[in-house]
Amino acid sequence: MNYSKVWQVLIKAGARPDDEAEFVHYMGDGTNEYRFRGLLGFGGKYWRGNYVTCYPEDETPELRKIMDEINRELEALARTDNETDPWFCAQCQKKNACTAQECMFCQAWRVEP
Repeated sequence: MNYSKVWQVLIKAGARPDDEAEFVHYMGDGTNEYRFRGLLGFGGKYWRGNYVTCYPEDETPELRKIMDEINRELEALARTDNETDPWFCAQCQKKNACTAQECMFCQAWRVEP
């Protein structure tokens, strides 16, 4: 996944533009989540599964609408960017399957792009 493109989507949810390099670094190193806060409050997180959440106790209908919109944009980005995602298994076509050195679904050895 091109995490710079992901960050551009997260900016729409209030992520600070200046934090892009840190986000790209951490996601590239394999972290599972990144707290970007923004409009989603302190619990606003991006997850390696390519979606955003907030703390359940902070969720309002307005925040749900923002999360749904951002998640739709992230899903559309993933459909066009899977071929560059080291967490996408090219053999069994499961997204975020390769959390270690092999795919947890088909056990194919992960190949970094």
